[in-house]
Order: sequence, then structure tokens, then C-alpha cells
Amino acid sequence: MTEKLEPQIEQIEIKQTRTFLEPIRFREDAINRVKNTQYKFNNNSFLFIPFKVSNDSHQKGLKLKIFKGTTEDSKINKKIFFIQYWFNGRPSKHKIGNYSQSFGVKECDEYLSKLHETHTDSRTGYYIKDPNETAKNDKRIVPKPDTTLTAGKTINEVIEDYCNNNHRSKIRAHLQ
Repeated sequence: MTEKLEPQIEQIEIKQTRTFLEPIRFREDAINRVKNTQYKFNNNSFLFIPFKVSNDSHQKGLKLKIFKGTTEDSKINKKIFFIQYWFNGRPSKHKIGNYSQSFGVKECDEYLSKLHETHTDSRTGYYIKDPNETAKNDKRIVPKPDTTLTAGKTINEVIEDYCNNNHRSKIRAHLQ
């Protein structure tokens, strides 16, 4: 009775639940070839397809969002550029724009380089400002009119305006 009982772990094959999407090249022709009928959506209504880009560039985290659609509108393939990034220890996505004839690879690349300049640390490449918060503030904040520009008035017109305003304020003070 010198035998030891060794517990054996039952070997079960792990079922993969995630689907791996093959990255595509960041070129117009590769994006045009993407159709929603090529992909298996399972229960999802959309997919994010990654691009083959350098991890050191401003394009890091760039993805293309495609929608499932129905069989009737399978000819309509809505495609949207997104950038996936980490900010304050949390992952997030920022919408860059809809892929169309007027907004393609070149425009997306220009937008990304501007975003990278203004929102990341130049040494580390980490995001220091949230692009979604910036976009929300741009819509919310009403810009002030520029008062440094001249109104195109002559000196005499400026003097007349000053005298009129000064005269009105004296009349208001007198009436009160």
C-alpha cells in the first residue's frame, strides 16, 4: 500500500466563443471589397474589422465597423472608421467618420494624424485627452465673435458712435 492517489484533471477541450477577424489593409481597394455577406455576425448587429497598421504609428487601433443588415439591403454596406484607444485605464472607441466617396483613406489618415498630435503624449504615445470629450465640447461650446478684427469704420465714424453712445448713457442716467 505504498501507492499514492494522484488526482487527475479531466482534459476537456475549450470551446472558443470569440471569432477572430483577419485584419485588412488600410487601402481604398481593400475597404471596397469588404461586404457584410463575407462575415459571420452570430448574434451581433455589427463587427469591428481591424486594419493592418504599425503599432508605433498614429493609426494604431484603427478599425472598420460594418453592419449586418438584411438580405434585401445587402448591397448597401455602411462602413464607419473608428479608433480604439485606452484613456484613464479604460478602453474606448471614437468615431472618425463614415467611409464614402468624399471621406476615404486619405481623409481618415489626416484626421488621425491631427488627433494623434493634439490628444497623445509625444514621448509615450498614450492618450492624455479624450477625443470623445473633445468632440462633445466642440458641439456644446458656442465660439465668441472675434473682437480684435476691425469693423472697417473710419475715424470719424468711430467718434460719432462714441459720442452717440456717450450721449445715450447720459440721457438714461438723467431719466432714472
